[in-house]
Formats: sequence, structure tokens, C-alpha cells
Amino acid sequence: MSPLLLLTAAVGLFWPAAIAAETYDPPVTTLVTNMEQSSGSNSSVTLYSGQTGFDQRFRTGPNPAGYQLQCIWLYVGDTHESRYMTINARVYRVSGDKYDQVAVLSRDRLDDRADNEWQAPADTYLEPNTVYAFELDCVRGCANDNYAFLATTRSQNEDSGAEAGWSIGNSLIFRKAQNSGWFIDLSQALQIRGKGRPSPHRAYRTEIVSSPRDGDTYRLGENIEIALTYNSPVYVAPGDPTAIDIRVGDAEDGSVHRTATYASGQFTSRPVC
Repeated sequence: MSPLLLLTAAVGLFWPAAIAAETYDPPVTTLVTNMEQSSGSNSSVTLYSGQTGFDQRFRTGPNPAGYQLQCIWLYVGDTHESRYMTINARVYRVSGDKYDQVAVLSRDRLDDRADNEWQAPADTYLEPNTVYAFELDCVRGCANDNYAFLATTRSQNEDSGAEAGWSIGNSLIFRKAQNSGWFIDLSQALQIRGKGRPSPHRAYRTEIVSSPRDGDTYRLGENIEIALTYNSPVYVAPGDPTAIDIRVGDAEDGSVHRTATYASGQFTSRPVC
């Protein structure tokens, strides 16, 4: 879990109570892919409302701070009627038979004979050395005969140049029709590409989390609580109070600096300053 560091800055002038946010965006890269491996036969899956069509597993690498997922791609052949449907995807954390939903990835429709991208919500976090499942689900305007052909690979290897330690499951779990059981095909896996970034040991967002005592403006003498969201536990060295310098405002000639002081809560998910 990403820890949240709260800091308090004293107000020396009137500040509007707007929420401030700043997101760190390191370069996006391919986390894992097998799309350049030798092709297998296309897999036909039924995409029916409430019935997922397939389950492709992948495992994250060892980066201690985890990873931020941006999107997942796969190659779609003939989509048949499913090209007109809303096809979302879900990513689950898998532990034994337990599935914990991590994110819903969005896409309005499928494109024939093309790489299709499902976009993850901002700051979708994946833990290191963890198995996840990528599943499709037709969520609107679907019937029980909606199906699509999805490209597979039989080589069951990953392409080079991706993040160290990532892998794609060497099998495909699928549901062929409405209300049918789940089956496993040990001979092939979906052609898939995951993109994102390793999460560095740093804060990637700042937010004002307090509110003014009166109205929508901070006044002289009030404190403003500022949350710094980190992707790894925060350690605060012992000794003198720890402070952070914050620039207020975005104009080059109008920015001022304020000092926020750490209070307590190191090694927790919500240290306070």
C-alpha cells in the first residue's frame, strides 16, 4: 500500500481552499509482452454480459516499490457482433482461489484485426512478485452469442527488452459460453502487452487534505495539511524535527515558499506531519 505523508504548513497570507495535486510521471515502458512470439491458433471466446470470456495470468517483477500499470494490449482478429459492444477489462490480484479486483480498464469497442488497448485508471498499482489476472467482460448491449477471436502464442515465452522478472502465464483459462464452466488450455497463451512504469521510491502526488475553518479561504494563523502519497513505506530519521520546503503557486515571479513539519507515524501507511 502507498503510504501517505501528511505535513502541516502555517498560513501567512490568504490562500484559496483549492485542492493541489502534482503527479510524477516517469517514462512509460513495456513491462512484459509476448506479441513477437510465434503465433498459435486464434482462440474464440464468448463475451456475454456478466460472463468473462477469458483469464490470462501474468506475474510482476521484483522491483521493491512495485509498478504502475498504464494499459494492457492484445491482438483481436475478427470480433463479429462484439465490435459494437462495450468491452471492459478487469485486473485481479490472484492468491490461490481468491481474486481481489485491482482496476477496471476501459474500452468502448473492439477493433478488428488490430492491437486493442485497454487503459488503466491513473495510478493503478501492482505489487512486486505477484500474480494477476486480466479478464474481459462485455458490459453493455451484449447477447449470449457475442464472441471474438483473440490471437495466441504457442511459444510460451516473453519478448526481450521488457522489465526484469515479469512473465506471462503459460496457459489460457477461458469460458466458452454463457453459464459454462472455466477451462484451461495448457498449449497456448494470449498474445498480450502490458505497459507502465516501475514505481520509484518517492512521492508521486501532493494534495491539500484539510479545509478552512470558515468559507473557502485559509486565513492568517490557520494550518494547511498537505498529503504526500508515496509508493513505499516512509522512514523518518530520528533527531531534529524533519521539514519539507513547499513552493506555493505556479507563477515564476509569484511563487512563495512555506515549510511543513513532520509530526509522527513513520513505517506506517499514513505518517503525519
